[in-house]
Amino acid sequence: MDLNLLRVFEGNYRFRNLTQAAEQLRGTQSALSHSLGKLRRAFHNELLIRRGRSMEPTVRAAALHSPVPRMMETLSTKVLSMSQFDPSTAQREFSMAMINMSELVFLPPFMNRLEKQAPRCTLRTRRMPWEIGARGGGGPRAAGMIADICRFTS
Repeated sequence: MDLNLLRVFEGNYRFRNLTQAAEQLRGTQSALSHSLGKLRRAFHNELLIRRGRSMEPTVRAAALHSPVPRMMETLSTKVLSMSQFDPSTAQREFSMAMINMSELVFLPPFMNRLEKQAPRCTLRTRRMPWEIGARGGGGPRAAGMIADICRFTS
C-alpha cells in the first residue's frame, strides 16, 4: 500500500470533508477522492460515507482511526529518520559512467574526497564514449561534462 494513503485517511477522517482535507494536505479534492477510492479497495470498506456536506466514518474507519496516526508517527520518527545517509558510516558501492577526460580531471579529487568523507564506500567507474556523455546519455547521471567537473572538483 502507498503510505501516503495513510495521510489521506487521517486527513479525511479528521476533517470529514474532502475539500478541507485537500487544503490541509496541499492536494486537490479530485486527488483525495481518487486516493479515498484506493483506500476503499485496499480495506474492502467504504471507510467514509457522504452524508450531506460531511463524510461519516464507517465502523471499520473508526477502528482504523486510532492505529493509523500511531503508525504514521512510528514511520516518521523511527523508520524514515533512520534512512538518512551518513557518509562516515555508510558502506556501499556507487557506480558512475565517465568519459576519458572526467577520469583524468574529475576522478582523482573525487576519490580523495570520498576516501575522507566516506571511507567505507567504494566507487565503480565505467568508461563511456564521449559522444554519449555529450548527449547526456549513458545512465542515470553521466559525469564528464565541463560543468560537472567544475562543480565537483572545487
